[in-house]
Amino acid sequence: MDDNIARLAELLQAQGDGKRPKQADVLIGLANAAVLFHSPAPDCDALADIIINGHRETHRIRGQGFRQWLRHQFFRKTKTGANSDALQVATETIAAKATFEGDEHEVHCRIAGQGDAIYIDLGDKDWKAIRVTNAGWDIIADLPVRFQRAPSMRPLPVPVRGGSIELLRRFCNVCERRLHIVRCRPARGTAAAIKLSSRGHYWRTGYGQVFISADPGPFD
Repeated sequence: MDDNIARLAELLQAQGDGKRPKQADVLIGLANAAVLFHSPAPDCDALADIIINGHRETHRIRGQGFRQWLRHQFFRKTKTGANSDALQVATETIAAKATFEGDEHEVHCRIAGQGDAIYIDLGDKDWKAIRVTNAGWDIIADLPVRFQRAPSMRPLPVPVRGGSIELLRRFCNVCERRLHIVRCRPARGTAAAIKLSSRGHYWRTGYGQVFISADPGPFD
C-alpha cells in the first residue's frame, strides 16, 4: 500500500510538481469549446459562439450569458464553483484571444441581410429566425448570419401563412389610398427599419408605430 502511494506521488510530481491547475487556467481551457471571434471596427467586440441544447448562440465574452455558460462548464468539470477573481482573469484572457486570434464576423441585432435574403431573429429559446426572400418565407434553425440579443429584447410572434397587409392600416397615419408598400430594410445598429411608402414619400408617424409592433421591447 505504501509503495502504491509513493508511486502515485511520483506520478503527480512528474506531471506538474503535484500542483493543481489554477481555476483561471481551467476556465480558459474550457473556452476552447466555443468559437471565439470579434466584430468589425469600430466596435471590435469580443464574442463567442456556444452550443446550448443543440443550437448556436452568440454572446459577448464579457457579457453575463457567456460568463454564466463558462461557470457552468467549470462546475460540470470540477463539481465546484469558480471564484470571481479567476472568472475575471479568464474572461479578459479569452476576450483578448477573440480580439487578436479570432476571425472577424458581422453580428446583427434582430434583423440581418445576406444576399437576396433577410433574416429576422425570432428571439425564442431555440434561436431560430425567419428567412424572407422574393419566393416567400420560412423558419430556419441553421443560420448563415449571427445575432446577439439585448436583455430588453422579447420574442416575436411565430408567423403563420395567410393574413393581409391591410391589418396594418389602423396603425398608420395615412389616408386610405396611400398605404401601398411595407418595406423591411436591414440596418446596422437598429432592430428593424420598416417604412410605409407611396410614390416615393415616407411618413414618420406610421414608421414609428410599426417599429413598435415589429420589435417588442423598450427603446428610445
